[in-house]
Amino acid sequence: MQGQYSLGLMNVKGHGILKNQTQAFVWWFMSAGQGEKQALENLHTLSKSMTEEQIAQAQALATKCWESQFQDCD
Repeated sequence: MQGQYSLGLMNVKGHGILKNQTQAFVWWFMSAGQGEKQALENLHTLSKSMTEEQIAQAQALATKCWESQFQDCD
């Protein structure tokens, strides 16, 4: 949960990787689903700068990633 939260931060800020709102959403979505309150707050903020289509794509990717046990997260 904390690792997923950290990956979301890396993606949204571009720390060590290119900035990627979709990937940030994916990691925070999974982290929030496991009870990480800060991830849920960050999702709320991030979603304000994303379209409904982008959010739907990110949610689908998060589901695919989770169901594949983190093997298919791109």
